[in-house]
Amino acid sequence: MSEKRHPPPSLAGKLLFAARHFEEIISCAGMSIIIVVVTLNVLLRYFLSKSIPWAEEVAVIGFSCVIFIGSAAVYKRHMHVGIDFLVGLAPRPVQAVINYLTGVFLLVFNGYITYLAWIYSVESWDKPTSILFIPYFFVNIPICIGFASMSVYALLDLVRRHRHWYSARVTQRAERRDA
Repeated sequence: MSEKRHPPPSLAGKLLFAARHFEEIISCAGMSIIIVVVTLNVLLRYFLSKSIPWAEEVAVIGFSCVIFIGSAAVYKRHMHVGIDFLVGLAPRPVQAVINYLTGVFLLVFNGYITYLAWIYSVESWDKPTSILFIPYFFVNIPICIGFASMSVYALLDLVRRHRHWYSARVTQRAERRDA
């Protein structure tokens, strides 16, 4: 039996994959950095009674990436915790309206937080960290990236809901007309 081999992905395929999954890639990189730096620091403290002075700053940057950009990855897959018990009790048309209004609210909210996070990040450019002397911008910019990404996904979800609603309306009208 011969196995069918797939050709290796092209550069364009790899770039497309990275673009589609950039939130997951950055979050995993941040988590990996946290694990390596903190573990190394703990081992050095335990065995050599010395620590890495910059470990906390690097871990904080990684943590910021994991939390905010990871939130966008979860948002993209609709995996955030939600309590839709009361919405589920409503009739279907009311559910559709509530879901649409929720989408509008999330788009506006995420967009506004993106704006605030950008201002916060830019204003922190002149404030250096205490050990590495890198601008706090790099600690704060994952907030902006995460909420900007969530804004894009909220917009895409809103467009998808609108298309679904519109196609359902067109189908209902056609069925009434044909009946």
